[in-house]
Amino acid sequence: MKKNRKIPYYGLIAVMCYFISTLGLVLVGNSTFIILMELSTVLSTPLLLLIFIAIPSPQEHDKEIAKMLSIIFMSCCMILTSIAHFTNIAFIMPLQDSGVEIPIYFQIGQWPSALMVIDYLGWGFFMGLAFIASSLATRKEYRLLKNTLLVSGILCLLGLIGTVMISANCWYIASCGYGIGTAVI
Repeated sequence: MKKNRKIPYYGLIAVMCYFISTLGLVLVGNSTFIILMELSTVLSTPLLLLIFIAIPSPQEHDKEIAKMLSIIFMSCCMILTSIAHFTNIAFIMPLQDSGVEIPIYFQIGQWPSALMVIDYLGWGFFMGLAFIASSLATRKEYRLLKNTLLVSGILCLLGLIGTVMISANCWYIASCGYGIGTAVI
């Protein structure tokens, strides 16, 4: 059980690396910071999966199913976001560096974009479902955690739906969902 206590700290380190690289990108505008930001995003999802695995849940049958669903959904998030960001690092960025003009619908950070749809499906849809399933699986005595997971999941899903139906700016709703949820976990 003591090993599980270290997992959130690794997650916090990954989040700090992401924010430092994002801040560096905003302040300096260097492609090195883009690569660091992309790598920290890809590396943070396995840590988030471990955090979801470590969330305490009772041994009841319905809770075990919800726990397994949360792990499956978080695994889907990890796979999709890794595909999107690794494609950007290994394929899109080298092409751009060599002078190839990439249409915005293939660039990460642009909307609408194929890579952003993949990334938003991971972080909005599957992570939202992972939060909700984890909430259903969490023990009753962890009421704050249970409620935070539920609200975070709903925010992730609302951000995804808002982005698709209304405006790309609605994605910030999903960011609040997984940002708050991850910090509380």
